[in-house]
Amino acid sequence: MNSSNRGLYTALKNIDIPDSVSVFGGARHIHFLRIRETAFVRWPCGAPCLPINMYLLDCACEWTGESALTYASQLTVLVRYCYDTKKAFGDLADGDISKFVEILTKHGNVHAPNRKTRNNNTVREILQRSLHFLDWYQKHLLRSPFVLLGEESQAAAITCKRARNSRNGETYWQHRYAPQSEATCRKLPIPYSVIEDVEAAVEEIADGKNRSEPCTRRYAADPAFQAAICSYLYDRRLFMIWLMKRTGLRPAEMMGMSLTDNVASLAKRMLTLYTKKRRRKNDPVRHFPITEKDVRVILRYFDARKRWKYACLKRGVAYDLGDSLFLSTAARNYGADVSISALEKDFGKLCRVAGYEDYRVCFSMFRHRFITDEVRAHLRQWEAQNGALVIDQDYRALLERVRVKTGHASVESLWHYIDIAQETEGLWVPIDNAIERDRAYRDIQSELRQVRRDLAGDGTRKLSAADRLKRALSSLDSLTAEAGTGGVELSSSLLHKRSTRRVSR
Repeated sequence: MNSSNRGLYTALKNIDIPDSVSVFGGARHIHFLRIRETAFVRWPCGAPCLPINMYLLDCACEWTGESALTYASQLTVLVRYCYDTKKAFGDLADGDISKFVEILTKHGNVHAPNRKTRNNNTVREILQRSLHFLDWYQKHLLRSPFVLLGEESQAAAITCKRARNSRNGETYWQHRYAPQSEATCRKLPIPYSVIEDVEAAVEEIADGKNRSEPCTRRYAADPAFQAAICSYLYDRRLFMIWLMKRTGLRPAEMMGMSLTDNVASLAKRMLTLYTKKRRRKNDPVRHFPITEKDVRVILRYFDARKRWKYACLKRGVAYDLGDSLFLSTAARNYGADVSISALEKDFGKLCRVAGYEDYRVCFSMFRHRFITDEVRAHLRQWEAQNGALVIDQDYRALLERVRVKTGHASVESLWHYIDIAQETEGLWVPIDNAIERDRAYRDIQSELRQVRRDLAGDGTRKLSAADRLKRALSSLDSLTAEAGTGGVELSSSLLHKRSTRRVSR
């Protein structure tokens, strides 16, 4: 969605609204309805957009997950169009739909001026959601002798046709100005080289020399708080990338992780996750197994999160300290739960710094990488034990093991990953333990980056040189043990001497 429209809606959670009134024993009792996820939409001038807010509340019980946020984001384009043209929703006609579609399909991407802002499929989704809202508006709020939206026989201002979705059987309005749908390529797993470049971008941005002038000027009077922001952003970005690589979570699942739940489950070497995309009132809970090394990585981030909360409280700017793993560093929302859109925007910044402005990189590609690697690993294990002959029943058994980790409702959604693994990774070529060694190598790289940062200090932990050295040596000892299992021998004493020499300098 266009960044200019993001400020027109705000996410709301756990809202209680009056639903009914009963009289018992001479007393009136008001019964409230709990809305788990919805949004508050406003006009560009700041005034509430009452029709759309009523629409979101009325339909919230039918939707699941964060559908309300998605639909609010789509409807903000219609809100801005009506505001700019000074038209009420009930005054729209076919000519407005033509102009509306033209605005949606215009060129002028912020980072690629010659590229369309949205593809045709996105335009069709926004148009269909807008027509759905106008249909609801006509039935519930519009008082007019004329038909706003309907078929040609009704002489409606906006002439549409009823169409049926072949997948779920639902009906929807179809307008003649809607662009043709596009065939989209399935997203492939994110390359490891891209991940390394993005991690290098985290290092580059964390360097004080690369901070923007407005940021430096804003916190000129409190450099310690600026250092706390930069330190937490560094830890949050690296942990976010590590978590997506390690678990293949959906973005909504990553955002829904509770600090309280996971602190309790770490002792059992498990992550507590809330499975999304199941269209249930309460998200199913699943447990993801992790290793002792994973526990250390998670606890390190928990420590960074705790320091950031303390910095916010010390400055007196923590508006709403949430229970989410990821906290905001935005000036208006210090210490609160950060939104998915904010993390996506921050990740987009990392991709641009890494040189991938014109390369399609998003959170879901990490999930595809994780699932592809899991399928490949299971197939290799099967091949080693049972030979290369695999029948459909065997595939189902293997995919079921992967499904438990990924949270898919059915193995039917995982079949194409077998083709991706074979086409992109050369499944049937014996590579011994190359994949496992490659993973260990990349984990060691991440650990060494953290060791280097511990040795240098970041201005927020106030550790002495001896304490920094002790922390770094502790990490190096664990790395030595891990590297030794892969055939690489490291001398702890030599590392101690080199690290001591570096700190003394």
